[in-house]
Formats: sequence, structure tokens, C-alpha cells
Amino acid sequence: MNKNFKTIQALELELISLDARKNIDRLERLLSEDFEECGKSGNIFNKADIISSLLGEEYQKISLNNFRFIALSNHSILAKYDSVCNGVQAHRVSVWVKKHSDWQMLYHQGTVF
Repeated sequence: MNKNFKTIQALELELISLDARKNIDRLERLLSEDFEECGKSGNIFNKADIISSLLGEEYQKISLNNFRFIALSNHSILAKYDSVCNGVQAHRVSVWVKKHSDWQMLYHQGTVF
């Protein structure tokens, strides 16, 4: 597996951890300033919305599997994978961009199946 793909997979796994989800400084670094998420409701959420939501939510264990990656450029990667949380399965996609020397999530969407 490509080194950058391994890095993105590790970051996706970090983002579902309790440590990251309750750490505002880490979330600020992992999410791009122009981050957007399209929620299952169809609503669009920005970085501030998501950080506020994560800090206030009751933590639930999430598992991720079936990772696939597409390099969109030397500095952007599309990650596709599946998640399970409380028995609910979803297909997920994230776009990651490399800014300076750090990877940041630019976009995320999940679709329940």
C-alpha cells in the first residue's frame, strides 16, 4: 500500500478515537479550514459545526473497514471505506489534502446502507 494511503488510513482511524474526538486542538489540525461534511440529513456542516458536535456528543465505538484509496493528485487523496456504529452501516468518502507537511480532511460524506 502506498505510504500516503497508509497515513490517511491511520488519520481516519484516529478521527474515530475518543482521544481525537474530544481534543479540540487535534480536531483543529485534522480538519481543513474550509472543511465540509454532507450529513445523512442532507445538511452541510462546516468545521466549527463538526468540532462543536464532536465535543458535545456521547462517544460511540465506530469500526472502519474495506478501505480503498484514489490519489487525485500528489497532494490530494480520496478515501473510501465502510463504517459500523451501533449496528448502522454506512459507505463513507473523505477527501484529504496535504497542506504544508500535514494531511487535513477537506470533505466527508457518509451514506447509510
